[in-house]
Amino acid sequence: TSTTTAAFIDQAFWPLDNNTLELYNGLNGVLSGTPSYTTSFLGYGAAISLSQASSQYVYISPTVIPLDSRSFTIEAWIYPIGFTASDFGIFGQCQATITNRCLHFTSRNIMLYCGFFANDIAGVTTLTMNAWSHVACVYDSTARIQQVWLNGVLDASRSASPYQ
Repeated sequence: TSTTTAAFIDQAFWPLDNNTLELYNGLNGVLSGTPSYTTSFLGYGAAISLSQASSQYVYISPTVIPLDSRSFTIEAWIYPIGFTASDFGIFGQCQATITNRCLHFTSRNIMLYCGFFANDIAGVTTLTMNAWSHVACVYDSTARIQQVWLNGVLDASRSASPYQ
């Protein structure tokens, strides 16, 4: 039996400016459905517009970016339109649906939510609809702290076991 170890990736960036290309590692996305593009928060360029109702998303290969047992930050600019109490995905990767093996960064109940499956943190601030927000899910593996950030302000923080 042979084992393949994923290469360490210290950064990845998808501008989503009229395409799903990743700029540093070739982790280019593949579209599911036919999302549209709209004006970015900068007022030039484009931003991808995904509809949960139409099952639109961007799939990245490899399916798992090696974030296990290390510090990481996942950040995005989002423009929520009509979010509800449901989950609306921002980023996710799942090795197994067991504790600490399924990373998900979403809006849940119209607030930020970041977790590793049964080891999660929920934000306390309601997201503003029809406005750009900068959001982040942070895990500090040394301090074992999980955080969600909204527009540069810490929204929630807790002690947490590492993502595995």
